[in-house]
Amino acid sequence: MTTIVYDHNKKQIACDSRESADGFLHNDTAEKFYRRDGVIWFISGHKGDANIFIDSFEHNKEAVENVSCGGMYVKDKLVYVAAVENGIYKTSLMDYTDGCGSGGWMALAAVDLGKSAKEAVEYAITRDLFSGGKIRVFDIETNKFLQD
Repeated sequence: MTTIVYDHNKKQIACDSRESADGFLHNDTAEKFYRRDGVIWFISGHKGDANIFIDSFEHNKEAVENVSCGGMYVKDKLVYVAAVENGIYKTSLMDYTDGCGSGGWMALAAVDLGKSAKEAVEYAITRDLFSGGKIRVFDIETNKFLQD
C-alpha cells in the first residue's frame, strides 16, 4: 500500500515510494503524488485507480464502484482529506496531523512522539512491509518538494 503522513504543525506531507500489488514488490521508485491544475494529490491504494479517483472526485462524478484508494490533496496551501465511502466522495479540511495507507498509523504515532514527517515515514518503513524506497517531503508553504 503506502505510507503518507501530514504534519499539520510543520505544514509538510511525506510519502514513501514503494509500489506493490498482490504480495509482490514492483519497485521502490514510484511517485505517489499527482499534479492537476495547481492541486497536488497524495494517493494511497491501487495505482490503477488513482487517476479514476482524482478525475471523478474533481468533476463531482458519481464514485466508481470498487475504487481502492484515497488520500490527501493540497489546494491553495490548505490540506484536505479525500475518500470514497459507500459510493460517495468525501472531503474535509485537515486542521490536524494524520496519516494514511498501510503505514499511516505508525507514521502518525511517530509524529505524535516528536518525529518530523520524513522521520515518521522512515519509522513506518521499518515495520510496514508495503512501504519503502525513497521518502519525498512536500512543503505546503513553498509548494515544493524538499531536496535530500
